[in-house]
Amino acid sequence: MTPPRIVHTDCLLYRGSMPCEPHKATGQLCEDCPHYRPLSQRILIVKLGAMGDVLRTTALLPDIAARHDRPHVTWLTRAESVELLAGNPLIQRVVTTAEAGTLGAVEFDALYALDSGADALAYAQSVRTAAYHGFVAGKFGTCTGVAPGGDPALFEMGLWDDLKRANRRSYLELLGASAGIEYSLGRPHVPLDPAELLRAEEFARDLPRPLIGINTDAGDRWERKNWNPEHIAAFVELARNDGASVMLFGGVPVRERNRLLAASFPDRVAAFESAGNVRRLIAGIAQCDALLTGDTLAMHIAWGLDVPTAVLFGPTSLHEIDLDARSVKMAAQELPCLACYLKTCDVDPHCMDRLLPADVYDRVREVLAAAR
Repeated sequence: MTPPRIVHTDCLLYRGSMPCEPHKATGQLCEDCPHYRPLSQRILIVKLGAMGDVLRTTALLPDIAARHDRPHVTWLTRAESVELLAGNPLIQRVVTTAEAGTLGAVEFDALYALDSGADALAYAQSVRTAAYHGFVAGKFGTCTGVAPGGDPALFEMGLWDDLKRANRRSYLELLGASAGIEYSLGRPHVPLDPAELLRAEEFARDLPRPLIGINTDAGDRWERKNWNPEHIAAFVELARNDGASVMLFGGVPVRERNRLLAASFPDRVAAFESAGNVRRLIAGIAQCDALLTGDTLAMHIAWGLDVPTAVLFGPTSLHEIDLDARSVKMAAQELPCLACYLKTCDVDPHCMDRLLPADVYDRVREVLAAAR
């Protein structure tokens, strides 16, 4: 009788229900396989949150991995963020909340609860693990602090506005500290799709340089995160008159507005359609010499891609955001209510309206000069 084949079920490339890539490519068997990469500890990261929040949290992965012996990392998130995590070399499995039931069959060596939302904590505290790090929930299901060994500063800032406004530590430093991790200033891992990159390169090919990307919306959670359309149009005209080109990005709510604005300056302005396609958005931003945006997913993408960025801040904290040295942060500093985290407000002119197009364009020119 033929002896059973050796199977390396602890290999990084092992998939369980289908052949591994080396076997598909060459017929390679586990015995004497040169691609064998044994794993040891099983790690679970629970991070749901907004897509930008999930993406920037990948910057902590090298610091988490460094704490463990040959870790196999599983990341639990919402379906909308899967494409941002797929292909990350430090993540072996991405699980959506719809698939969370499959985690019950595994006991993890360590779990990192990096999301203080009640839904995320419900998933985290239902999983078996030998070591729990990060946010914890109390008997009513809401976050009550962090596990032993963690710094509670980020948790406390979520409760008290005065602490939030006084803070000068970055979010990633705070988030890492909440789980007992020292953030080593790495960048998020941004996935690049070759087909989308080619499409974006063809789109931008005839736009003269320098090429400035503008992300023209910032979602609807905080109304005042959005720069007003009149300011955007004035900025575009300044850029065009200065010899620069502009590539407009944005979601469905600003799609038509972007098209109309591009039609007003057909020689140097183009609206890049990427709504609902995060890989396409990434490819478009990768074409830019600089990006102007609010506190958005696009900002985190640009940082991960090393695209120098000018970021406009109003209701959210500029101090919590990590950017490289060539990038700039702008806020109406004369307002004491900055970083209010209010959905809307009655201040007139409000924080974002006070960021004038000429001033913003001057800062973007500084960013372009630094990039050169």
